[in-house]
Amino acid sequence: MPQVRQLPPVKGHPQQKWEVSNENTVVGWVEGKHLRGARNTYYQAIAIHPNGKHYNIEGSYDFEEQVERLLRFSVNPSEFNHHLPHNARISR
Repeated sequence: MPQVRQLPPVKGHPQQKWEVSNENTVVGWVEGKHLRGARNTYYQAIAIHPNGKHYNIEGSYDFEEQVERLLRFSVNPSEFNHHLPHNARISR
């Protein structure tokens, strides 16, 4: 079952951050940012690739959508190949 928990704020970094886990394994983070001129919070999904590196996969103003993207990436990273550098892409 997916779990989302808000991480404590880090001094000097005003953005919010949530850790997303599935079956007790961290699959990535969602960072909330306030973009200049925007009224709503912008959320960036940061996924953990099978190679252990972290990649920004997509961003939007919908928090739940970002959580869902991280869960999908953890099951099928090749679905997001268009967001990854060539050396991190996975064959389908």
